[in-house]
Order: sequence, then structure tokens, then C-alpha cells
Amino acid sequence: MSSDLKLEQQDDSLLPGWDRVAIKDICTLGGGKTPRKSNDEYWDGDIPWVSPKDFDGVTLEETEDYLTEKAVSENSINLYGAGDIAMVVRSGILRHSLPVAQLASEMGVNQDIKVLQPDTSKITSDYLLNILLYEADRIRPSCAKTGTTVESIETSFLKGYKIPLPTLPKQRRIAEILSTVDDQIQQTDEIIKKTGELKRGLLQDLFRPSVENGRQTKLGVVPNGWEIGQLRDFGVSFVSGGTPSRENSEYFDGEIPWLKTSEVQNCRIQSSEEFITETGLEESSAKIVPPENVLVAMYGGGTVGNVGLLEIKAATNQACCAIITESSVLDNEFIYYQLLFEHRRLVSYAAGSSQQNLSKHDVEQFDILVPPKAEQRRIAKILRETDYKLEQEREHKQHLQELKRGLMQDLLTGKVRVDPDG
Repeated sequence: MSSDLKLEQQDDSLLPGWDRVAIKDICTLGGGKTPRKSNDEYWDGDIPWVSPKDFDGVTLEETEDYLTEKAVSENSINLYGAGDIAMVVRSGILRHSLPVAQLASEMGVNQDIKVLQPDTSKITSDYLLNILLYEADRIRPSCAKTGTTVESIETSFLKGYKIPLPTLPKQRRIAEILSTVDDQIQQTDEIIKKTGELKRGLLQDLFRPSVENGRQTKLGVVPNGWEIGQLRDFGVSFVSGGTPSRENSEYFDGEIPWLKTSEVQNCRIQSSEEFITETGLEESSAKIVPPENVLVAMYGGGTVGNVGLLEIKAATNQACCAIITESSVLDNEFIYYQLLFEHRRLVSYAAGSSQQNLSKHDVEQFDILVPPKAEQRRIAKILRETDYKLEQEREHKQHLQELKRGLMQDLLTGKVRVDPDG
């Protein structure tokens, strides 16, 4: 298949004062390789080496792996400079996205990445980055390589892909406007990261407090006045759900929220992906779980031991265990945060199972710490306020991302004209 056949669906209409040019006419494309992992002399050096797992944002500053000078020289590895644009061209991630990022310093890349080196007499690095991010969802399907087991981008198609190109002064002004939003997104990311670190530290401090005059237990030294025991010892009931037959359409699309383990993601649960009818609830023998109770994922790919705090009333499938507090001894929110902190220990209960499943019995006999009720509420309040801060910052980031998408739509299509002189 020729690139002409693949690219014939691309809109070649020209914008007033703009050109539409093929990537090969404004960039040089380079690739990379992987030195032998078995040679220790090639690794843990000072040269950043990019692989698809390093793409997290629009700038590549650090990598998980680093090469030595010997690895570079003996394997003829190309090093690319700050401002060059890296793109993942072979990875399962291409099923849904096309990672693109700008190199912050000199780096090597592996064989699953192409690096676009801009001809700066024709296109600026910052504009190239933004236009590739904007065009990513069109590049991915139109440049896809067919007949491969792993999703890939065909290099010849990518070289022939045409992008809109204004004058250099307009490119710089467009990139400058978009970079202000990028800076705000990056600052918000930093706040989210630091708040997440704060929460992890608080969980450790609150559930494993440092005390001088405590008592030794199987969970470590705990303050005097704190109890320890299995969940079932504290007036708690445990309910697992059920799944209505999907062969009967009368069981679904009702008004009762119905949750699966994939929705139990260590967070507060405010909605469900699916709803069932009263008939479906009865057929499945599921039970309605009241709000403010805790769900535990007992099995299901990658979800074992995850918890969620219900903020709605809902039914669940059989892979979820609801912990329903019926006494005045436990605070639901406190239990949610403690199970969040104890995730690894909870998952370890399933270690002997070939399928890594928890049972309702495992959840019932799980050991917990129980301070006085007032202390439980104090701990829950501290962590709740941290969660709200995280939620606010994530919503702010989403707003900024939506703002940037709108600006890209306007600026990178010429819909809104820019003054190169600002």
C-alpha cells in the first residue's frame, strides 16, 4: 500500500496565509535501539534513554533507564537534542492515544520511538510539538501500519502526513499562547503530586502513629486505648452482590445503580456505569447497599483489594463485598481510609490463591485498628480534607486541558488569527 492511498482522505485545503506541508519536508526523522540488557556496562549511566513508559506529559525531562557512554559508542546509538520531538510509534497504547513529547535535554530512544528533528528555518520546535499533539488523533489511524500484531505507525505514512504551517512569527506566537496554559497544567500537576505524597505520609502517620507509651500488637505498637481485632468483631455485616442474566434485556437499563469491581478504584463512588431494574435486582439476589458504606473488590483483573466509599445507594456484582457498619463503634469513613492504607496486607490474604482472589471470609477476618470513635472521626476528617484538595486540583487540571483543546482548535486551524507581535 502506498502512502498516497493512505493519505488521500486528509483534507488538503489551505488556510489563508498558511501552507500545508508534509512532515518529511520540515523534519528529519530518526530512530533508536536497545543495547543488550545483559551487559551491565551499558546501563545505569548518565545518558537518558527514552522508552514508551517514560511518556507522562508534553516534556521528557527524566527517564526510567540511563545509558553509559560505552553503550552509546559500541551500539551506534543516536542521541537527540533538546527541542527534538519524540513520538511512540510501536506500542499497545496506540490503540487509544499517540504519545508525543519534547526532549528537555540530550537523550537516546529505543526502537519503538521516532524522533522528529525540526528544520528550524521552517518550523519551531514548540509549534511542532503542539501541532502534533493537536493532530495526534488523526495521525494515529491514518498512519497506522496494517498486518502487525502490535499497533504501529508506518514511517512512510508519517513522513507524508501534512500539517498546517503558518509563518515563523505566527508559529512562535501560537506556541507562546499555548505554553502559558501548559505552564499552568504543569504547576497543577506538581500540586497534585505533592498533595498525593502528603496523603501517603498522613496515612502512614495516622494509622501507624509513633508512640512512646503504647502497647505491642501484631500490627505494631499502638496507642493505649486503641483496640485491635477482626472486622467481624465490631458489629459489621458483609454483603456480596450478584449479576442479572445479560440475556434478559428486562434486567438492565433500570434506575438502580449497579457496580462492578472495575469501578472500585480506591476512591469515593458517586455514580455507576450500569443500572438494573427491580426485576434484575430480584433475579440476581443482589442487595441494595446504603450510601456511606465501604466496598471491597474481591476478584477481577487488577482490582483485588481495591476499596471504595459509596456516596450513593447501589447494588453490586458478586465480586464486590460491602462492609455495612451497624454499630456505633466504627466510623465508615475511617474504615475506608484504613483499608486504603492496608491495601498490600489485604491483598496478601489472597496470596495462596492461584487466581489471587479474596473471599468474603478473608474480608470478615481482616485485622484492623480501632481507636475511640472521636479519634476515628478526627483521622477521617484530616484525610477527607486532603482528598477534597486533590479533587479540586484534578478538576482545575481538567478545566485547563479543556481550555487548551479549545485554544488549539482556534489557533492551529487559523480560525482565530494571531498578531505575531503579541
